[in-house]
Amino acid sequence: MAFIDELAKRLGEVVKKVGEKSEELVELGKLNYEIFREEDTIKRLYREIGQAVYEAYKQENNSLDAIYRLCQEIDEHREKIEGLKKRVENIKKEMQEEGAQAEKQPEAQHAPQTGEQDSAQPGGAQETKQDVGGETKLDAGGEMTQGNNEKNVQEGI
Repeated sequence: MAFIDELAKRLGEVVKKVGEKSEELVELGKLNYEIFREEDTIKRLYREIGQAVYEAYKQENNSLDAIYRLCQEIDEHREKIEGLKKRVENIKKEMQEEGAQAEKQPEAQHAPQTGEQDSAQPGGAQETKQDVGGETKLDAGGEMTQGNNEKNVQEGI
């Protein structure tokens, strides 16, 4: 029962960490969207400045008030973008630090150890191991072999 309790505890920790990471990713998504909106607003303001300059030219009006106001708005939006980018950087930095701390913890703490070895096949050869790609195996002597998966499994290599 201790194994099941430990497994349940570890599963709860994993679920909690996944939840925290997903919240951070959602926050990053929101910030990136807000940055996009601010940049889009700046583009719109640039168009309005161009239009205001043309209108002033067409009417022979030398008033720069409208242009000045639009430039101030652009500066405000750029400041907001810089603040948002700093928040994004801080979140990413925190995520990297958490990842580095998780890597520093010994692997033994993450996987319960039963003290059992792999079961032996008839003839004393160890069971073959396959990686995710299905190509690399450990033979009876613990050496890495590659090749035809089915043939190696059938031969017990």
